[in-house]
Amino acid sequence: MSLFIDAYRELFADIVAVVDTQDLDIMWKPAKEKEVENAGEVRSFSLTHQLEGWDSPAPFYLLAPTRTYLGKHQLKNLAALKDTDFLSKLLNAFIQGIDLTREDFIKQYNEDPTKYIPMYEVNAEKINRDLINILERAL
Repeated sequence: MSLFIDAYRELFADIVAVVDTQDLDIMWKPAKEKEVENAGEVRSFSLTHQLEGWDSPAPFYLLAPTRTYLGKHQLKNLAALKDTDFLSKLLNAFIQGIDLTREDFIKQYNEDPTKYIPMYEVNAEKINRDLINILERAL
């Protein structure tokens, strides 16, 4: 499976954990409590990961600016999200984001990214910008 799809999978799983525990930093806390420097910070929904110039393509890092957007705009009332169709809307938005990235990659490289994308060819800033735009309309 493509590494960029892994990034979406990891983000969705982390959001489920955040909504369930009602804690924006649940995925970062274990490393933070053990005082492991720079470990897990990109999995936090409360820290700021700048969209401009973002170029970290690894699965946990790729969508960190989207985590910032979600933490500031969509995950404010975590208790209320448990009883809504938020996760369903989120999953549909992720599918749109994956499809858009796939279409862009096919246009640029004439290759299906769901098979394999070398991470150095991923434009992390654009993927985040596109996904945030989709999320703004969908949620």
